[in-house]
Amino acid sequence: MQQEVIRGTDSSGLDLQFEEGLLNRFESFRKANGKSAMIVLKIDKDTRTVGIEEELVDVDLEDFREDLPDTKPKYILYSFEIKRADGRLQVPLVLIYYTPHSAATNLSMLYSSAKNQLGRFFNVNKMIELRNADDLTTEFLVSQLGMR
Repeated sequence: MQQEVIRGTDSSGLDLQFEEGLLNRFESFRKANGKSAMIVLKIDKDTRTVGIEEELVDVDLEDFREDLPDTKPKYILYSFEIKRADGRLQVPLVLIYYTPHSAATNLSMLYSSAKNQLGRFFNVNKMIELRNADDLTTEFLVSQLGMR
């Protein structure tokens, strides 16, 4: 049973469905305590259904990026602590659209077409495109967020 359907309102025209309970799990994720947390999302290419592939807490980015596949796109919702130069602690939420160069074209197009809808669904202000898994570092994310 599907929870919600978002009809494509942008130029993609792509209709996505979201697994039942996905938004509730996301809200629990946002409230979770930990220095970093991640939800890895996948899209079923046949049903166009977005679901959770994996949830991680206190993520080590180096370990995670080593496990990223070279041929399959992913969406990664990532929340992590950043200590600003003035001592303030911030916990941004970013949507990382990972599409490796060697991913199948049809999968890359599907994931690319859905990224704006996912950003709206999860109310994420910052999306970061990542083509090379080696670039997935805290320094890279901080620079992309303009929080140097």
